[in-house]
Formats: sequence, C-alpha cells, structure tokens
Amino acid sequence: MLNIIVDPVAAFFLLVYGFVLLFGGKGIVKLIVGIGFGGFLGAAGFVLASMVSGVGGGLIVFLFMFIIGVLIGWWIFKASLSFLSGLTAWYLLTGLLGIPRVSSTSLLLLLVLIVIFYVLIESAITGVTILLGAFLIYLALETWAGSILSLIIVAFLVMFRIAWILDSKGVL
Repeated sequence: MLNIIVDPVAAFFLLVYGFVLLFGGKGIVKLIVGIGFGGFLGAAGFVLASMVSGVGGGLIVFLFMFIIGVLIGWWIFKASLSFLSGLTAWYLLTGLLGIPRVSSTSLLLLLVLIVIFYVLIESAITGVTILLGAFLIYLALETWAGSILSLIIVAFLVMFRIAWILDSKGVL
C-alpha cells in the first residue's frame, strides 16, 4: 500500500510510540498541554515577581503559578479550541444561511455551537490520537510483515481500543 521504507530500529520506536498514542493518547495530550500552560504561566509569574522581589520571590511565584497552570491548562485548551471551532462554524453557517451576524438569533447560534464543540472536543482528540497511533503501528509492522498482515493487526488493535473505550463508558 505505502512504499515507505523504515529502518528496523526506527520501526521499533515507531511501534512503541504508536502503542503509547493508541492506548494513552488523550492522557499524554492532557499532560503536555498542562505542563506547557503551567510553564508559560510560571515563567510569566517569575519574570513579573523577579522585577519586584528578586529571584527568590520569583521562584516561589513560579512554583505557585506552575501548579495553577497545570491544573487549569486542559480546561483553557478545550475552551479555546471549542471557541475557535464554534466561531468558525458560526461564521460559515451565518454566511450560508444569510442570517445577519449582529442578530440575537446569530449570537444564540454562536453559543450553541461553542457548547457543542466543547462537548465533542475530547472525543475528537481521542480519535485523532487513536488514528495517529494506528498509523505509526502500521508503518512499523509493514517493515517486518507485509502490508495486508499489518493492516489486519492494526484493524484489530483499533477495534480493541474502541471496545475498551466503550466498555469504560459503560456502553458494552
């Protein structure tokens, strides 16, 4: 199917990264977003506090702001993604349907779209990480086995992951 040649050692790492993304992707995204936002907030607090009270006060403020940033980072990320997605969909829908953008109907549509995207954003991130992990596993397995066997194995892994998610939600 794909004519991508991967070194066997690189294929091993692709396999490992693929399994990590397939089975723990959303958690990893949450961790990266939390640490990134915490680091950004902590660095901003450090710079501001260092100007006032020196490096010692800056370190204390950094730790405090880092912890707060890690705790609220995922929420800020989800809210900003849903706001941008809802705003884009609202802009397209009001243009297609001919609704004036300054009307109350248009603003109500904007709020509804933001809420819908806020609810769906975690599922979308989970889906993207599952697909990316499956693709990495496929690339790795294609190096050692044929493309058909790799596709069958990846399909079973994706079905297993989806069944695992549905079981954890109480659907199965």
